[in-house]
Amino acid sequence: MRPRILAGLLMVVAAGLHFGFTQPARSRATSAADEYKRLREARRGVQAQLTAAERRRAARVRALEATAVATQTGRGVADARRAVVEAASRSGVAGVRVSARPGVAPVVAVVRVAARGSLRDVLQLTAALVGPGSGLALGEARYQPTSSGLDVELTLLRVGAGT
Repeated sequence: MRPRILAGLLMVVAAGLHFGFTQPARSRATSAADEYKRLREARRGVQAQLTAAERRRAARVRALEATAVATQTGRGVADARRAVVEAASRSGVAGVRVSARPGVAPVVAVVRVAARGSLRDVLQLTAALVGPGSGLALGEARYQPTSSGLDVELTLLRVGAGT
């Protein structure tokens, strides 16, 4: 009879453990899993909102940068043209033709200059345009002797921020 009592007692202890510990633990685990699932879905929603906000911000930054570059490029082209016209007016060359257009990064402006004059005037113009502090670099130069002196065609580049 003792084994039956012991078996019954063990059965009661097992039932007590099952209903007192295992079932509540399983219930808490299920609740925790449900809570985890809910929080994971909430995190995904917040992450989607954050991603959309970051994309909008990046697009806004790109638009502002493009606007700033366009403004700088416009100023760079105008400044380059102005510098060339001023140098040409000081040099004594004649028949000056200037065209300026925006360049492709890192070149801010491409300026083409054609002029006619004496060797001294043409070289003075070239030195003034590509000398230190001019902000222009020589891209291409063509000199053609003529009966009245020298024709010059220069391609000048303004590199940098456009200031």
